[in-house]
Amino acid sequence: LFEAAHLISELGQTACFGADEILKTFNDKTFDRKSRKDLLVAVLQGSPRAVKMEVLRKIDGDDVELEEFDNEEILLVRQLLCELKEDVRCCKHTFFKMKSDWLVARWTGVVKNEELSPEQVCDHIEGDDNHQELLKVAVNRCLKESRKFEAARFLARPQSAGTRVFESNRNDKQLEYLVSLYRDLSPPRDQFGPVEESCLVIPCSQDQIIHVKTAGKELKKLEQETLGHKQPLVIGIWWLWRCFDPNLDTWSRASIVAMVYEHTFAIVDLENLEKLGESVEARSKDVLRRILEADHLLKVVHGMDANSLKVLQRALVPHQTLVDDEAPLYPGISPMIDLGLVAAYVCRLPNRDTSWSSKLTALSFVFLRLELCIAEALSNYERRPLRLTQLHYALVLAWCPLMILRVFCAYKLVTRQDLQLMLLQLAFDRSPDNWDHQLRCAQPFNDGAAGDEGIPGDVEGGYGENPAKNEDWHNKLPRPDTSFNLKEALHKQIGPLLLPSCPQAESALEQLFDKDRVIADFESLYEAYHSHQRMQQEGDAEDIS
Repeated sequence: LFEAAHLISELGQTACFGADEILKTFNDKTFDRKSRKDLLVAVLQGSPRAVKMEVLRKIDGDDVELEEFDNEEILLVRQLLCELKEDVRCCKHTFFKMKSDWLVARWTGVVKNEELSPEQVCDHIEGDDNHQELLKVAVNRCLKESRKFEAARFLARPQSAGTRVFESNRNDKQLEYLVSLYRDLSPPRDQFGPVEESCLVIPCSQDQIIHVKTAGKELKKLEQETLGHKQPLVIGIWWLWRCFDPNLDTWSRASIVAMVYEHTFAIVDLENLEKLGESVEARSKDVLRRILEADHLLKVVHGMDANSLKVLQRALVPHQTLVDDEAPLYPGISPMIDLGLVAAYVCRLPNRDTSWSSKLTALSFVFLRLELCIAEALSNYERRPLRLTQLHYALVLAWCPLMILRVFCAYKLVTRQDLQLMLLQLAFDRSPDNWDHQLRCAQPFNDGAAGDEGIPGDVEGGYGENPAKNEDWHNKLPRPDTSFNLKEALHKQIGPLLLPSCPQAESALEQLFDKDRVIADFESLYEAYHSHQRMQQEGDAEDIS
C-alpha cells in the first residue's frame, strides 16, 4: 500500500481515483491511526488541493455533536492537517474541537487555567455556529471546579438565555441568584479610548479615522496620500488576527490593518472587504501590497516575527488565489524598521522576549510616561462590528512604535547613520527561513556594556506628566554603547535582512529627527490623555448619581 500510495502521488493520479476510492483503499480502520496517517500523507502529498480537502472533510464527518465524535478520527484529521499544511477551518468539526480544547483541555485551556475572563471568552464564542456547545464546555468546567461566580457571569450574558446549559441549571438556586445579580450590572461604555483608566490615549478622535470598509473614497484617500505623490513618508503599521492553536490553526489571516502617518489614522477592514466581491477584495489588497513594498514609504513595526508576517501575507492574497493549487506570490515588506532592534541598541539589551526593551508596554512607560491598555489584546477581531475600544487598541499598536522611534531620534539617542544601518527588507522569496530567530539573537552592544535587565525605576517625571521639556527625564534615558561597531555587527548577525542603499528610505528618516514635531506630538498626546480622564470621571459621576 505504501508503494501504491507513493506511485499514485508521483504520477499525479489522485484526482483520477477520487476521495472515496482513496479513503476506501488507504483509510482502512482495521489499521492503527499512525499507519492510516502515513498512507494518506503519502498518497495526498502534492495532490490537487480540492482532492486533499475533500478527503479531510469526509474523515471529519458531517455530525456536529461533540459527544458523537470518534476521538481517533479527530486526532487523525489534526495530524493530517499538520502534515499537509491545510486549513483547519475547512474541517468544521475538527475546528470546533480545537476551539473546545482552547477553552478546556486535559491540562490547558483559557477557562481551565483562568487566563481570560468570562466576558473575554464570550467575545470569541458568541456568534459561533456552535455557541451552545462551547458555552456548555466553559460553564460545566467552572461548575466542576466550584467556580460558580464565573459560571454565573457566563450565564448572565443575554446570548446565554434559553441555551441548553442555561436551562439545565435552572434548579440551582444559588447559581440563579448570582446570574440575576450579574444581569443587573450595566456593561462598560464603549468609547474610543482604552478600557482601563489612566492609560495612553492616542491623539485622534473617532471621527478622524479613515475606516476603509469598501473600495470607495476612504480607500482612494489612503492610496492618494501614501502612493499618489511618491514623497518619502514614515508609516507606523500593525495588524490583528485570531488564532486558537498556532500548531494547528496555521492559516490564520489578518482581520484588520492599522496604519498611522503624519496626522492620519487609518483602519483597513480586510474581513469586510472580502465579503464585497472579488474585484473589491483584489483592489483593496493591491493597494496594501503596494504600500508594503513602496521604496518611499518607510514602515515602522514592533516585534514582528515569521508567524505575524505570514498572517499578514496570507491576508493580502485574494482568497481564491490563496486556495488555488499554484502557490501565490506573497508580498514582502521593504523598507522597514523594527523598533525592537532599535530599542535593543538604545537600551543595550538583547533583542529577545525576556528583555524589557522588547515589550511595547515597557517602552511606552519609560519613553512616553504612559502605560498601554492591553484589555483588548486577546479580543475577537473577526466579529463585526468592532468595538471602539478595539479600534483604539489597533491604532495604538501602529502609533506607539512610530512615536517612540521619534523620541529616540529627536532626543539624539540614535543618529541618522545608526538608523540607516538598521533598515530592513523582508522579501518573500529571498529572506532566510529563520530570519526572525536571527533578528531576535542580534546583540547590538559590547558584552561588558549590557544595560539593566529591569525596567528603570528611577525615570524622572511623574506618571502621566508630559516629559517633552523635562531635562532630567532626558538625561536619565538609556543610551547606546558608543564604542560598539554597529555596522560590522549587524552585517555579521543579520546581514541577509539588511536593506541595500535606498535613497528614498534614507530621505524618509529625516522626518523622525524633527524635535519641534515630537514636542507637539507629546502635547497632543497629553491633551488627549487628560481629556479622556475628564470624560471618565464625568461618566463615573453620572453612574453614581
